[in-house]
Amino acid sequence: MLVPIKWLNEFLPIDKTPKELAELYTAKGVEVKGIVRVGEKTENFIVAEVKSASNTKAAIFDGKNTVEISAPSFNLKPQDKVAYHPQEKKLLNSIIAGTGQDSLPVVLNADYETGRNLLDYLDDYILDLEILPNRSDLMSVIGLARELASYEEISAKLIQPPSVNSKNIDNHNIKDLLELQVDKQGCPDYLARLIFDIKIASSPFWLQWRLAGVGLRPISNIVDATNYIMVKYGTPLHAFDYDKITDHKIEVRFADKVEKIRTIDNNIRTLNENVLVIADAKYPVALAGIMGGIDSEISTSTKKVLLECARFNSKVIRRASKQLNLSTEASQRFEMGIDHEILEIASLEVSNMIVEMGNGKIIKDKLEVRTIDKPISIKLSLDKINSLLGVTLAKVRTKKMLMKMNCEIIEQENQLVVKVPSYRLDLQRDVDLIEEIAKIYGYDNLPSVFSIRGKAAGGYDNLSQSLNTIRDFFIGCNFIENQTVSFCDEPTAQAFNKNELVRIPVPLNERYSVLRPTILATLLDCIKINLSRGNKNLRLFEIGKIFKQAKEPKELIHLCVVMVGDNFPIFWQKKYDVSANYFDIKGIAETLFDFLKIKDIEFIETDRRFLSQDYAVNIEYGGSNIGYLGQINKEVLNKFDINVPVLAMELDIEQLLKIAPTYRFYQPIPRFPSVVRDFAFIVDDKISASKITQSIQKIAGVLLESVDIFDYFQGKPLPAGKRNLGIRISLRSDERTLNQEEVNKIFDRIVSFLKEQWQIDLRA
Repeated sequence: MLVPIKWLNEFLPIDKTPKELAELYTAKGVEVKGIVRVGEKTENFIVAEVKSASNTKAAIFDGKNTVEISAPSFNLKPQDKVAYHPQEKKLLNSIIAGTGQDSLPVVLNADYETGRNLLDYLDDYILDLEILPNRSDLMSVIGLARELASYEEISAKLIQPPSVNSKNIDNHNIKDLLELQVDKQGCPDYLARLIFDIKIASSPFWLQWRLAGVGLRPISNIVDATNYIMVKYGTPLHAFDYDKITDHKIEVRFADKVEKIRTIDNNIRTLNENVLVIADAKYPVALAGIMGGIDSEISTSTKKVLLECARFNSKVIRRASKQLNLSTEASQRFEMGIDHEILEIASLEVSNMIVEMGNGKIIKDKLEVRTIDKPISIKLSLDKINSLLGVTLAKVRTKKMLMKMNCEIIEQENQLVVKVPSYRLDLQRDVDLIEEIAKIYGYDNLPSVFSIRGKAAGGYDNLSQSLNTIRDFFIGCNFIENQTVSFCDEPTAQAFNKNELVRIPVPLNERYSVLRPTILATLLDCIKINLSRGNKNLRLFEIGKIFKQAKEPKELIHLCVVMVGDNFPIFWQKKYDVSANYFDIKGIAETLFDFLKIKDIEFIETDRRFLSQDYAVNIEYGGSNIGYLGQINKEVLNKFDINVPVLAMELDIEQLLKIAPTYRFYQPIPRFPSVVRDFAFIVDDKISASKITQSIQKIAGVLLESVDIFDYFQGKPLPAGKRNLGIRISLRSDERTLNQEEVNKIFDRIVSFLKEQWQIDLRA
C-alpha cells in the first residue's frame, strides 16, 4: 500500500519526518518497506501565470519576471497556471512528470499562488507499507490516518459525509432508468447511481500526480475519480457506460459454465459457476469485484455513467481471483473485506467529483440492495488485560485507548462491553482488543519479567517438550526425522480413507487438493524418491498434523514411523543380513511404550484396507484405538511405484501423551532374588499371544515381575491348528525371598486359569 504523507496530512497534523513516521508505523506493527520520493522530477519547478499565448509561444510571469517560452505547440490561454523551470527555461509536461505521454504543458489549478514552489502543492514523500491480510481497514488513506491518530493521541478530521450538489441534479426517477437484481449470497450490498451529460477529459494535474504516486495510471476524469476514492476510502468502485448496458438492466449473479467475457485488459476469460459477474440483460459486463468488461467501459464517447459501489462476498472474490489467475487493486481489497457503512459516503463523493470534473448532472435518487449487519460487541475483562500484558491499567485509561479506536463502550462491573466499529473486521475476540491496547500502550512499555516459576520466554510448553522427547527417542534409535507437506491428491488420500477427507475449496493444483488423512500418504512419496535415487535402507519418522472431516474439520497430531530395507545393510555374518519385518516395527513400538512407561497396550487384529492382513494390527489402550502398525499392502505400494516391503506405524500423539504417566519414580536394584520358570503351552492358533500374556498378568498378582514369549513352534508333531508357545514367567518380592510353596501356588493358578479360560494345555 503506497500512501503519500501529504495526503495523510490532509486528515491530521503530522510533525514528523518521513523516516520518523515510518519508524512509528513499524513500531506499532504496520511494517514500512520503504520511503519513496516522487517529487524529485518537479523539485525545481515553480508556479507561473500565462500572460499571453499563441500556438507556439507563451509569455509567463513567475512572480518576479516575465519570460517568453517557445515550443512546437501550446494549449495555453491567458491566466492559465503552469509549472516553470527557471534554470532550464521550460514548462512541465506529463512526460517529465511521469503521468502520461503528452508533450503539451500541464495546466495547474487556478488557485495555485504564482511564484510558489510546485512541490508545495504536490505529494513528495510516499510510504510503502506492508498491510497484513486481516487489516483491510489499512488499505486506505483514511484507515492509515485513523491508525496514526490512535498512536499519537491526536484528533483527526476523517470522514465528512457529503451531500449531492443541488446545482447539478437531474430530477428523473432512477427506477424508470435502471433495473437492478442482486444475488445477496455473492453481494450483500450494492448501490447504483446515474450521472448524465458527462464530458470525458483528462483529470486535473494534481489528481494525475497523486494517482501516479500510489501506483495507478491516470486514464480519464471518470476512471481517475473512482480510483482516487478507492485509495482514499478503501472501497473499490466501477463506472459503466450506461448506454452500453443492454435494456438498462444490471444483474449481480453467478456466471454460467459456457459464459465468457473480454475484460478491459483485452483478454477473453472463460467463466464458471464460482465466478460472480455483473451482467446486463444479455451478457456479463464485468467480473464482480475484479475487473470490468471492455464492452461497457468508459470511452471518449461516453455521455452517461452508471456508477457501481458494492460490497462483495470476500470468499467469492478470492475464489474467483485464484481460478481466473487475476488479481487487481479492487480484488485485493474485496478479498480482505469492505466496510459496508462507508459505501454511501464513497458513492456520493465520487459522484460529486465526476459531476465537477465532467460538468455532468447526477440523478438524485439511487438504486440499492443492502444487508443489515449486526454490530460486533465483545466483552473485555480488565483483569485479563492486565494478566496478559503484565501491566496494571486503570479502567479510565483502558476506555480512553478503546475510544481512540472509535469503539463504543458500556461498563458492566469489572468488564467492558465494547462495540467494534464497522471497518475493524479483524476485531472478533477479546484478545484482538487486548492486542490493540498493547499496540497503543506501546510494546516497548510492556514489562519484561523474569520468573523462576513457569515457562520462561522462549521456553517450550508441555506438548512441545513431550514431542521433543519422542524425537530424541527415535533419533537415538537411528531414525531420521522427516518433514513433508500436509497436502496430497485425492486418489492418494482415498487409498487410506474414503469417507473423512478434508477437501480444499480452491487448491493450488490437483496434487494439493486434499489435506492428508494420514502422514503415511506423504511419507510414502518420500520413500519413493529415496528408492529411485538408490537409498534403499530407510528408517524415517515424522511428527505432524493429519486432518479428518467430522461435523467440522479436525486437526490431529500424529507420529508416523517407516522402515524399508535391511536391518544390517553390510555385515560379514550373513545370518544377520536380513530385511526388516513386522516384528522389527512391532519391537520399535513396544520399546517406545516402555520408554514412555505406558503399560497395558493391546495389539488387536485390524481391518485397515491399506495394511497387509497377515502382518498388521491396531494398537489399543483401554478399548480405544491409538494407532496401527504393520506392513503396507502391495496395492497401495503400487500406486507409489514402490516394489519393496514397507513397514509402518502411526500413532495419535495427543492420545498417547494422555495415557503416558506424568511422573517417573526411582526404583532401586532388587535386593531379593527372582524365581523364573519356563512353560511350554499348546495353544489354539486363533488365540493371540497378547491375550495370553494379559491373562497371566492379571492372575499372577503383585509378585509378577515379567512375562516374555521366548519360543514359538507350529507344525508336526503338533496337531493342525495348534502351536507351541514358550512363555517365561518371573516372580519377585521387594520385601523377602519367595518360598517354593507360594511360588508353586501362583504357577498352578496360572496354568489352571489358562486351561479353563482358553483350553490351553501344558506340554508334557
